[in-house]
Amino acid sequence: LDAEAAVEELRKVELDAERIKGNESDLLAALRGARDEIASLDSELAFATTERGQEVVALQTQLETERAERAEQVEEARAAIEAAMRQIQRQGEELQTSQKREEALATRTLELEMQVDALSGSVERAGDTDT
Repeated sequence: LDAEAAVEELRKVELDAERIKGNESDLLAALRGARDEIASLDSELAFATTERGQEVVALQTQLETERAERAEQVEEARAAIEAAMRQIQRQGEELQTSQKREEALATRTLELEMQVDALSGSVERAGDTDT
């Protein structure tokens, strides 16, 4: 009886061992599948990270280019404003010079008119004395 119980117990242990081996095989297969999935996800993550990194670099390059273009436009506008201010100053100086000449000519014209009047008066008086 003890031998039969031992044999029966041995069969149970063997069945348990086979079931455990089957479970172990299933677990190993699941583990391999999980590892493969992790490797695949890791690869996708690396690709996405690289792709995003490239996008970031492209955006940074575009931003730097736009900044440089704007800085150039600002510098061109500043130079144009400075040139316009110099031209306005030059025209103002020319206007002042022209006004001074005009004033000098007006003064000279007035002086000459006064001399003409004086001479006309002298000629008229001289003409009065001749008759």
